[in-house]
Amino acid sequence: MAAQRQPTGRPTTPTSAHSHPNPTPTGSPRQNAAVELQDKPMFQPEDEEAKRSLQRESERQTWFQSKANEYLNIPNGYLKVAVLIIRWHEGIDEFKEGHDQEIARLQGILETKFNYQCDIARLENSRNPQVDLKLEILQHIRKHDGPNNLLIIYYTGHGQVIVDHDESRLELSATHNAEQRKGAYIPTAFWDKAEAPLKEDAVGDVLSILDCCFASSAALKNRAEEFRTYQLLAASAVESPTNEPGKNSFTTALIDSLEELLDEYKKECFPVTKLVEKINMKRTRSPALIWDRLRRYKRNVNLAPLDPKPTQERERSFQGGDPERSSLSLRLSLTANDLTKKQIESLAEHLPHACRKSKVPIRQIDWVKMETTRRPSRSFRGVVAAISAGYRFQRMSGMGNIGKEQPDGSLMSPVSLRRKRERGSGSSLSRSKRHASSSDGTLLSTPPTPISPRSSGTVGDGRSSSE
Repeated sequence: MAAQRQPTGRPTTPTSAHSHPNPTPTGSPRQNAAVELQDKPMFQPEDEEAKRSLQRESERQTWFQSKANEYLNIPNGYLKVAVLIIRWHEGIDEFKEGHDQEIARLQGILETKFNYQCDIARLENSRNPQVDLKLEILQHIRKHDGPNNLLIIYYTGHGQVIVDHDESRLELSATHNAEQRKGAYIPTAFWDKAEAPLKEDAVGDVLSILDCCFASSAALKNRAEEFRTYQLLAASAVESPTNEPGKNSFTTALIDSLEELLDEYKKECFPVTKLVEKINMKRTRSPALIWDRLRRYKRNVNLAPLDPKPTQERERSFQGGDPERSSLSLRLSLTANDLTKKQIESLAEHLPHACRKSKVPIRQIDWVKMETTRRPSRSFRGVVAAISAGYRFQRMSGMGNIGKEQPDGSLMSPVSLRRKRERGSGSSLSRSKRHASSSDGTLLSTPPTPISPRSSGTVGDGRSSSE
């Protein structure tokens, strides 16, 4: 099947609800098509239980890791955070002015308040945009990657879904009608081609943020099994559009949420799941989704302002100690459903002490995951037992025949069942009397011998399996 381009209109006025199965967000949508979801995000916006569970696990992980690192003299957070902002060149960007304003504001907060390093890449159509996109990401990895670093990739622009050999792929584009743009190349590029090095070659953590329509289509392919983390924050679901630059856009909500969390957490770190929660409180009709690109579901990217100390001094604090040569996994079976912050921090404080006292050459302790054991309640087990007992009773008493169709087409009723039993008892008695006649042919009035549950003989023959 050849690649097929989904309808990708980017109208300048809102799309009516009649032309799209889902309500369209206020403002100009960037795309308008639907694709079947083949994978699942870390949680759906409407799944409150999953959201609370993930948020709680993020809190437990942060409490433990911060305290354990403190007692092991390991710096919290990342050594370095480098942001690559990807946009289309101003000459072909359909929303040039809006993107100029949002990028300037985003770059300002990341550089001045979070102390992150930011670079801007501009994709053009005078060269091959696919090659340039992959090259920019590769250069970003080569320049800033490291085991203690975080790479952030941010893209803003058009996005559309391309169905290629029954697979859905996210194609980035500069304009609504990219094919009609003049230039040596069509201003489009596939995200999955450029993203591959982030999944397969980077050694540090990665956070990709896509502010485009159908952004979650970028998460339909996953692979890799490592302890590192790569999360993708998508402005829209697989089948959904998103707003153009302005007060209702995803990037505006992203910047406002970063500022709020910065004031709330001060210099402490916060998980990306908390950022998503803040964003979705501002965009209830077009919620963002968070995806685990490595399908590990064990660690979250945490954001916090970096220490403003010189990088070389920070690097020395991260390089202390011997390299890891082995690891040990333990499983604690608990009698409680959850642990308090005080309990978790106390555990994080005493574990390093216990290791040192036992002369275990501990290098680092990581909180991996806490899970609640789900067992059926006592009432549920009682219901199951009652149903099973009832079923056994029906089989033994013949009640299972009630309601069943008989050979003549009628249904067996409780009265019919009782009469059938009475007739059966009578016929058995007659047969017993015929077999129990005297030598002169007179019928004996002695009743038939009762059947023993263990008996294997016929009625009145006086034999049992024990003989």
